[in-house]
Amino acid sequence: RGLRYPLINRLRLGFLPKGDLSAKEIQVAWSLATQLLLFVGTLLDFKSKDWKLVPLTDCAKLIYQKQIFNLIPGNCRGLIAYNELLHQVVQHARTQQSKPNASPPHPSSPVSIGPLDLMKLNQSDSASWSKAIHYMSSNLSWLAQVCAQVTANQVAAIVNCVK
Repeated sequence: RGLRYPLINRLRLGFLPKGDLSAKEIQVAWSLATQLLLFVGTLLDFKSKDWKLVPLTDCAKLIYQKQIFNLIPGNCRGLIAYNELLHQVVQHARTQQSKPNASPPHPSSPVSIGPLDLMKLNQSDSASWSKAIHYMSSNLSWLAQVCAQVTANQVAAIVNCVK
C-alpha cells in the first residue's frame, strides 16, 4: 500500500482510481494536501488576492478569482491550478527561509513541474500525471519542512526576547 503513490496521513495521492485506490481516497488525500498548503501558507504569511482554498473533506476546491477547480480524480485543470498555487507559495517560502538559496526538490513554474509541461500532458497519460503528482508532493513536503524551520526560528526569537 502506498509504494507507488505519495502518502499524506496514510492516504494515497493519485491521479485516477486503480486497483484498491478509490476515488474517495484520492479526493480525501487531495483535501488533506490542500489543508496542508493552506496551513503552511498561513504560517508563512502568504497572501493572495486571487486564490481561495476550500479544503472540504469530500472534494477540495481551489478558487481563482471566480473560476472553481475541483481536486477530483482525473481533473487535469484542478492539478494545474494546485501546481500554480503551490509554486507561488514555494516562491514566497524561499524569501522567508534562513537559507534563501535552498530550492525545492523539483523546479516549477505555474504550468510545469520537474521536466513536465502540464499544459501539454494528455488527460489519458496517467503515468505522466502520476509523475507530476509525485513532484508536487515532494515540493509540498519540502515546503512543510521550510515552514517548520521558519516557525521554529520565530519561536526561538520570541523566547530569546522574553528572557
